Amino acid sequence: MTAEFPHQGPAPWDDPEFHAARLAAKRVRVARAWPDIRTWSLLIVLATLWMGLLFNPAIGPLLMGALMAFSLALSVLACAMALGMLGTGLFAVGDILLGWLRRSSRWPEE
Repeated sequence: MTAEFPHQGPAPWDDPEFHAARLAAKRVRVARAWPDIRTWSLLIVLATLWMGLLFNPAIGPLLMGALMAFSLALSVLACAMALGMLGTGLFAVGDILLGWLRRSSRWPEE
């Protein structure tokens, strides 16, 4: 506890249980190359499956339509978000401008 604020506990930087050096020493550092052979093999298998589905004349057009509908929905959501942010910014600028005009249009008090 500190003398100035007796209701508070000890300061966090004086905590005897916590030492950043001890935490850094306990952390295990593993050096691996991220895209290892398992990751690449999984990516190749998934890409092969997707290409097979897209080039299949029975499933390909249906899958492309679903992907286009999903991308259209995402673009509509992105446009709505952009318009909302633009409207919020314009509202803030208009509010500041109106406050400035109100302040400047008052007659001085005599």
